[in-house]
Order: sequence, then structure tokens, then C-alpha cells
Amino acid sequence: MKYMNMILNRNWFRTGFVLLFVAILLFFSCGKKEAPKILAKVGNEVITVDDFIFSYELQARPGAKPRTEKDVDRHLERLIENKLLAKYGHAKQYQDDPRIAPQIKAITKYILVQELYQKKVAEKVSVPEAELREGFLKSKTQLRARHLFVRDKQIADSLRNLLDKGYTFRELSRDLFRDSTLARNGGDLGYFTFGDMDEEFERAAFQMRVGEISAPIQTRWGYHIIKVEDRIESPILTENDFQSNKHRIQKVIRKRKETKLAQEFVKNYMKSKNVVVKAEAVNFLVAAAKRLEKQIDSLLPSQLPEIRDEEIKQIQNEIEAHSRDKIVEFAGGYWDIGLFFEKINETLPADRPVLTSHLDIAEKLALMVRNEFLYEEAKKLNLADDPRVKPKLKQETNKQIARLVRADLINSVQLTESDYQNYFNNNTRKYISSPKYKLREIVVETYELALKYKTLLRSGENFARLANQVSLRKESAQKGGDIGYINQRDFPKIAELVSGLKVGEISEPLLMHGQYRIFQLLDRRDGRQFSYEEIKNVVKKDLQSLRNRQIINETINQLKKEHEVRVNQNVLSSLKSEKISKRVEMINIRN
Repeated sequence: MKYMNMILNRNWFRTGFVLLFVAILLFFSCGKKEAPKILAKVGNEVITVDDFIFSYELQARPGAKPRTEKDVDRHLERLIENKLLAKYGHAKQYQDDPRIAPQIKAITKYILVQELYQKKVAEKVSVPEAELREGFLKSKTQLRARHLFVRDKQIADSLRNLLDKGYTFRELSRDLFRDSTLARNGGDLGYFTFGDMDEEFERAAFQMRVGEISAPIQTRWGYHIIKVEDRIESPILTENDFQSNKHRIQKVIRKRKETKLAQEFVKNYMKSKNVVVKAEAVNFLVAAAKRLEKQIDSLLPSQLPEIRDEEIKQIQNEIEAHSRDKIVEFAGGYWDIGLFFEKINETLPADRPVLTSHLDIAEKLALMVRNEFLYEEAKKLNLADDPRVKPKLKQETNKQIARLVRADLINSVQLTESDYQNYFNNNTRKYISSPKYKLREIVVETYELALKYKTLLRSGENFARLANQVSLRKESAQKGGDIGYINQRDFPKIAELVSGLKVGEISEPLLMHGQYRIFQLLDRRDGRQFSYEEIKNVVKKDLQSLRNRQIINETINQLKKEHEVRVNQNVLSSLKSEKISKRVEMINIRN
């Protein structure tokens, strides 16, 4: 495990002016509880539908791609695998392994803080019938709106003045949004209804007339200027329709109330704590982390954050002389840098700071201190004895044991240089480079425009000049449409389109992401066979991954012989037919 273990979560989303932001995840239900549906049995243990949904919704989703039935099968297999590896781990006394202790403590803190929010927030929220019916009426109305968004009130006021002077949303959005779609379509959000937007944004939009432009509206993200383009209202409202939608409406209202109450609770609780982050210590940490980062060739994703290797020892050596420097003070105490590193090991990965970022250290450090206070409050209330806590602790402990077993199995794989070379020799066709094409592009909104510009180009119009004038993608338009080389592996549709062109020829229009593109081929490079020396790092990674999976599969297959695994296919089929997304509620705490 590399230095990445201590500087996780580089892409953590920041709101800029907001100091803290954390998601506390809770399940809520209304009315009488039903017996949990059993999805699978692993020996004498069960996996319920609720277990599955909770972990399924919380797993990382790079790119947020739509999920398929295969994703459901894969995730269930992963849960079964974790159960089996945990059984193996318990038999080998992994629960007493010192490498796992910090993460168990981190999970204990997390779960107890969850229970504290449950007591202080969720159980105090009610949704009267009148609010449900008001929400239902709103849900039968669809609005189409566009917006301009900034974080600063003065900039928002300036944009509003420009709109009054005749500028359009489309003109102003081009230089405002990083999102290329919003920049291109004038901030058009499409149609939305009750519960789809931030509550303050929604409240303002529903009060506006079609064509009206709002003053700057403040939400938790910043300031929005809204223009309502269309309103569609359902002419028929029935009691059956209300009853069918009642649960969904209740979830939206409850979530909003819980968020506000949670923010108020945290704000009041922390008011007297006077948390102060020490800039000098933070500056020292950032400088040390950046020096170390330059020495490391690659950063590997964490397996077990509490297992330290040479990189962690290096940074510990770097800070040794300053380990007693105060990094944060609060009412009744302080943390020095040494204690701060101990607390990092007792913190879940999502809440750990990026040590090369001043802002991230300040934000996450304040968050860590806050959660320590909340954890102590939860202990005072004896929430560890709550019957809901123990099963959660057991489940999460077993997950950590499974991760540790998996890591040890992987580390047991020993490969030689001869192994890598033999693998390459037996899989040479896997290591052939894709053909590459150097291209210019012009991006337009409609097929008709694409045909018009293609005709102009074939009549002798200069491609670079035209791209600079009319292409919608600014990055390439500023370079005369030049997008450099693309390969067949990463851009198969484009490669297929241009593969038959001669250098200098113009392609037919291609629809991509709602826009039409035409290309000019500038150069081509045919694919070639890589030598082992050129590609050996990739080969080593491929073979290591293959052997890692093989040893884990061998262990799992043996464990399945010892512990019967049964999947309830009827429940699984029912689960696949449901829309699982958004079944897990989240409270966003910003204070």
C-alpha cells in the first residue's frame, strides 16, 4: 500500500464557502416493520434485501453509469464472498489482528454517530397529512427552467443586471458553466418536479410565472438566477393517485426536514467548542507531503489504510521533530500532529484529508474533531448498547476481516520475471497498439448545420478557420478544431468513421452526446506489436491481477464446500425488477 493511504479522496467535492460537508446515512421506514426478506444464506448467516440495498447504493460508482441485472448479480456475489472470507478470517483469529483495530474503531465511531443522529434528528421528524397533500399537488406540476449559477452574491447581481440589459441566458452561460452541456444549452435544466431540485431552488421556481426571471436565489451551493420556460400541470388529481405517490412524497419531505434539523443540531452542539485549526502546522504538513509525493513514482489505491509501508514510515519520519506541534485547538483540549495521525487511522477513508491540500486538511480536520465530540456524546447516551448497533458492528467488522484476508491472499502470490515473460509470450496479441488518427473537428447542434459546413469544406473552405468561428467545443475550436491523435480502443465510433478516409478528407456527420461532429483526417498511424520491454509494467499488472483473482477464487470455492451457499432466486428476481436507486436516504450536514 502506497502513500495514497494517507491522502485519499482527491476528488472530494467542495462547496467553496461551506466549511464542512458530510453524509450521514440512515434507513427510515414508516408504519409497522415487516420481517426482513432473506436474499441468500451463507452457512448459518443470512443476507437480507435491506443488507443488499444498503451496501449496493453506497458502493462507489465511477461515472455513475446505469446499472444492469449483471451488476446486481456481481454485487450479491461480492457480499457472499465477504461472508465466506470473514468465516475463514475468524477461524484464523483475524479479528485480533492489530492491523484491523484502527478500522474497527473508525467503524464503531461512525455507527455510534449514526445512532446519535437517529435519536436527535430522525425520531423527532414528522410529516403531517397536509404537507403530504401540498407536496403531492406540486408533484403533479412539471416545470422547465434554465439557470445561471455562481457562488458569489455580487457576481450574481451583476449577471442579473446584464439580463436586464438584454443579454440572454445562452450568451452568459457560455463562459459561466464548466459543464459543457449547460454552457452550450444556456443553462437549460429540462423538466423537473417536486423533490428533484434543492428545496430553495424549487420553492422559488414554483412561485414564478412562465417567462419570469428571478432575482438571485441562495441555495446551499451558491446563487442561482432562474428563468421558468414552461409549466405543465396535470388536470386530473385523484385520491388513488395520492395514495400511490404518498410514500415517495413523504421521503422527500422527511429528508428535507431531517437535513435542516441535523444542521441545527450540529451547529448548536459545536457552538461552544471553538475549534481553531493552526495554520503553521498545516503549512508544515503540506510542505512535507509535497516533498514526499515527488519521491514516489506511483500511488496505489488503498487496500487497508491502517497497514503502513515505507512511504508512510517516510512521512512519519518527516514529521517526527514536529509531532508535538499543535494542529487544532478546541474547548478543553487540542491535538498535536502526532495525535492527528493516530486519528487519521481511526477515521473512515472518505473523511481523511488530502495532505497536499491546505483547504482539505482544514476542512477534514474540523470534521474529524466534530465527529470525536459527537462520538463522545453517543457514548454518554450508552448508544453502544442499542440493539440496532451490535448487528451493524458485526457486519462491518466482518467486512474488514474479509478485506484483510483478501489482502493477505493477494500478498501471498509470488511471481518471477520468467512468469511475466511467459505470460507475454502467450498473449502477444493482447499487446498490440491501436491505430491512431490525428483529426480536426467541428461540433454543431443540428444535422442540417453539419451537412452545410461539410459542403462548404468540400468546396474549399479552410477547416481550421471555420472550426474557430462556428465549433461549439471551445477547447478544440481555439486550436482550429485540432483534437490531436485518437485511438481505436478509446474512441471506436470515431475510429470506424474515419478509418476509410484519405489524409485531408472530411467525414460524414457523427451524432455524439446530442451534438453532430464532422472530422478532417490529418494523419494516421497504424497499430504495431509492442515488445516486452516496452510494455512490461502493463504485463506485470495484468498477470498479477489474474493470479490475485485465481487465488481468491480457489479459496472461495473451497469455502463454499465447507459452508453451503443458497440464493433465493425468487427474491433475487424480484429485486432485479425493482428500481433500487435512491432507496437509501442521506442527511447532508454542512455545519
